[in-house]
Parts: sequence; C-alpha cells; structure tokens
Amino acid sequence: MFKYYNFEVLISDNEEEKQRALTQIKQIFKVTPRPAFGRNSHNLKNDRLKNIYSFKLFSSRSLVWDKAQMLANIDGVLDVDPIIKTKVSFELEEDEAPLNEMQNIRQKGRPDPKWYLSNSKFPEAIAYAKAQYQIGEGHYNGGETNLNLAHLDTGYTDHPELSKVKRELGYNYVNTILDRILSIFIGRPSKRNAKDRLRNARPFKWASHGTSTAGIIVGINTNNRGITGDAPDFTNGVFPHLNLIPYRISETIVSFNNKMAHAARQAMIDRCQVITMSHAGLLRIRSWKEAVREAYENGVIWVAAPGSHIKGVKKIWTYPAKFPETITATVSTFDNKAWEKGFGGKEVDIAAPGLDMYVPFSRKGKKYAYRWSEGSSFSTPITAAAAALWLAHHGQDKLNALYLKPWQKVEAFRNCLKESARRPDGWNTQIYGAGILDVLSLLKHPLPMPESLHHTSSKTDECSKKSLMVDWNDYILNKEITFHTCCAKIESQENDDNIFQKVEQRASKDAKIKMKHIVSSEENKIKSAELKSHVKGFADDWGY
Repeated sequence: MFKYYNFEVLISDNEEEKQRALTQIKQIFKVTPRPAFGRNSHNLKNDRLKNIYSFKLFSSRSLVWDKAQMLANIDGVLDVDPIIKTKVSFELEEDEAPLNEMQNIRQKGRPDPKWYLSNSKFPEAIAYAKAQYQIGEGHYNGGETNLNLAHLDTGYTDHPELSKVKRELGYNYVNTILDRILSIFIGRPSKRNAKDRLRNARPFKWASHGTSTAGIIVGINTNNRGITGDAPDFTNGVFPHLNLIPYRISETIVSFNNKMAHAARQAMIDRCQVITMSHAGLLRIRSWKEAVREAYENGVIWVAAPGSHIKGVKKIWTYPAKFPETITATVSTFDNKAWEKGFGGKEVDIAAPGLDMYVPFSRKGKKYAYRWSEGSSFSTPITAAAAALWLAHHGQDKLNALYLKPWQKVEAFRNCLKESARRPDGWNTQIYGAGILDVLSLLKHPLPMPESLHHTSSKTDECSKKSLMVDWNDYILNKEITFHTCCAKIESQENDDNIFQKVEQRASKDAKIKMKHIVSSEENKIKSAELKSHVKGFADDWGY
C-alpha cells in the first residue's frame, strides 16, 4: 500500500555541501526538506539538531529502504532515517491486580512499601545537605529548589499524589485530534497540555506510566484524600523539592518516532538540568542520538532506562540508554541484589531500587489508586532525583566555575555516582554497574578535578553509506518472529542453516554481541542475504 512516509536526513555542517545536498534531494524527489527541529534561535551552546532535515515521500513500504539508500548516496547526506513504526509481538508483564489491591505484604513476600527511601538513603542525604548548608559548606537548605527536571513519559494525571508536578509548564507531543478538542475545554493549547489520556495502547500497554514514574520523585502523601478504594497511601517521592516538568511523548512506553528528540530539545530550552526517561526505542534513530549528544554537550544529566522484563525475552537493550552519554541505572532489590530480569551490561553505570515498587496510578473515570510494579522505569527516576539533589547540594555556580566545559559536569556526576555506590559481596560490576545507589555517600564524595574527566561519545559520528536504520520487520517474512536486539556481526559466508546457532554461540562468548532471533516454526524463514548484509553493516558502524 502506498502512503506518505516521513524521512529524516542528517546533512553536513559545511554550508556548501549542505546546500548542494538539499538541492539534489529537491531535484530527485521533488520535495523541499525543512529543518526538523527549527533553527537555533534559543542560544543553545551546542545545537546538534540543526542539521537534521525532514520531509515526506510517497512510497510503498517495500520501497522505503530503496529510497533511503538513494538518499544515503547523495554527497553531503551523513545519515538517513525512514521513520517507520516497527510491529513486534511481545508485551509487558504488567501486574493486573484489582484496583488498590495491596496483596498482603507478608503473604506475598512484599517489602515495606517505603523501602526504596531507606535503601537509597534519600532522607539521610537531604538531612546531610541541609546540615552542610547551615555551616556554609553546601548550597541546599532542605526546602524548595529552582532546579528543573524534565520528565519524558506518557504525561501526568490529576492523581492527588502529583500535586507538585508543574503541569502548566508541560508540553504535549502526541497531539491527536482528541488532544486538540480537549484543549478547547481546558483553555490551553494542546501542545502545552501534557495530560495522559489513559489510553492503553498496544503492544506496550501502560496508561498512567508517567503518573507512576513521576510519583516516585515528587509524590506527596495524600492521607488517602481523593483516592478510590481503601488501600493506604504508603508512598513518598524521594525528592519532591524540585520542578518536575512533564513532556508527553507517547501513549506507550516505546517510541518509533522523533518526538523524544523534540521534547529533549524543548527541555534544554526550558533550562532543565536533569532529564529522566523511563521510556525507550528498540531501534537507533539519528535524531535521538543527536538530542542525547546535544544534552551532554550542554551539561544536562540524562538518565535513561535500560529496560527490563518482557514476555519471552529475559533481557533487552534499548535506546537512548545504549548511548554512552546517558546515565543508565538497572534494577536492585530490597535485599540489595541485582534483579535478574533487569538489563545488565557494560553500558550500565549503577543499580537503584526498582523491584516491588508501590506506586500511584490512575484509571479512566477519575479513579486514583496505587499498585505494585517493577522495572528500570523506577530505578531511572530515583537516579535522576539523586542527580538533582547532587546539583542542588554543590550549587550550579560552583559546578560551572569548576567545570568550564559543560559535559564535564555530567562526567563529574557519573564519577561520583559510581565511586560512591554501595557494593554488596559478590556484586558483578561487569554486568550490573558499580554497585547500588547510595545518595548520602554520593553527596559526601569529593568532586573530581576537571582534568581527570574524559569526554565520552559513540565510536562513530557518521554512519556508513552501506548501513541504514533497519526496520527489522521489512527483512523478516513472518511478522510473528520475536527478536532480541541489538546486533550481531555475521560474516557473509555463513549459511542459512547455522545462522541462529552462530549468533547464539557468539553471544555467549562475546559480550559485545547481543542479538538473537527466535524462530517459532520452519515457516518463519529470514531472507538471509538481506539480513546478513544489513546486520553486518549495522554492526560495523557501531564497532561490534
């Protein structure tokens, strides 16, 4: 079926090459590329998104990649991304307990619902910061701060727990027809209305996800006022003394578009010092990469969820957490262990509480309640809140004076975070990061000197011409094949019969190779030549 597909292209920063490339695109495809993210009119120090252009091409799905290859062959075009939604066949294992069912803590083996507060030592850290302020050694007085934290998720709800969310500052990037209609009744433009519509979109069905992840940071104990049901409110946000700004980027917890990049850029314009993102994509998109690098170069601490349990898949690696500029926190348990279903790997910086989390959530009809949940969706905001407290304690002026290059502030936090982590006996630092988050030790840890910090970035800045962003379903004949991603390096001489066995064997021997295809029947065959060609090119680009 023919329809319009969105394309993004990264153009050379050289003005002559840029104009020549844009002219060729216009002549060949009869379209006028426009800056996808606007021009740098907000004085961002490092605007990396200014060279990404977007346009629509009328095409069948089967010809999208041919057009992408044609674009990639144009001089001055550094990368091409056809924005195509990938259909996958797995879903989240989400607890479908009745509204407000506490599931008796002792019988079900649940910990104290507030365990993550004491485990991460947030109360002690806040008390320490206040005491240091009183003797002139710190910059946080224990009260409200002027720190802005960007919350990229499904938006907020009117749950009583979220009274401190700065909803009037939020942005909405979903913007459906219903969003526009509802905006008329609330008196705000739809783009400024980041309210979660509570639509359970598949395959990743988690309406109210943003309510749960925001509640972990800024939740205020309601004493059950306005709560539907009889479950007690045991929750408390770890650091409710900041400005949490909601950016609604999706109705689900997985993205296949560039809305995250738009939201991240707006967050930087809004002077957010920390970004928390319990949300991810399964495929690498160039605008995501550029948004992450732009944040990094501007000294914004970006904490991204690595992912966790999915039916039929024990572990999965997601973007933007895979990008080395981000801070990545996997899941730890109440008894100080790494959760076996949380992702582990060399990219993980630390672990933080994320299993057996008692969190707020909302349902349609103004039903506000609580439930048990789990995953890196919660270790991520807890770590982001720790970053905000670290910034508040040391003070922006002090940090900016010490770290003259903005990215050094991100690396200084990473250094302190890992060096101060609590490391239980037998902890595997190669898989689950430096240890478990200890916020009190984090604040006490001395700041590293600027010369000891090293800039981090991906191995490649420019994509190879032979490799494009791969929409795996276009190269898999049967749509019921599930997959584990990232990628594997497969030599062209390997044949059909042993391709899966080779990938699995290599994955067990080499930590860099993390792709495995699961074939449900003999009928589910892959076009091996195409697969090998694209996987090898993708792997080469990323240094696998």
